[in-house]
Amino acid sequence: MRKPGTEPVDDPVVARIIELLEEKSRTQKQLTEYLGLANGVFTKWRYHGGKSYMTHIDRIAEFFGVTPNDLLRGLDTDVSLDTLTESEIELVKNYRSLTDEARKVISANVKLLTGN
Repeated sequence: MRKPGTEPVDDPVVARIIELLEEKSRTQKQLTEYLGLANGVFTKWRYHGGKSYMTHIDRIAEFFGVTPNDLLRGLDTDVSLDTLTESEIELVKNYRSLTDEARKVISANVKLLTGN
């Protein structure tokens, strides 16, 4: 059994960043310097599951000359009806019945809870 943190985490955004590093012949060091981050930050993203990259997604996209959506592809963002659970469908129905003001409150709380 391997020691925790010695195997890359399964993170589609980090995988996409690694793919772009290879495609663009860039290094992790160049990326972290561009972002003004410590050298070990990328290692945390890759091996320890850190997601602080989300606060830098626009600048990471800029570094590679791609859109933020291109970096985020592969995330489970498919919200077609056939992928929603019963509770998710119920949540959407309830959300749609709210006033605009109540929707703003819900959205603000979701952002607080998810850190997005």
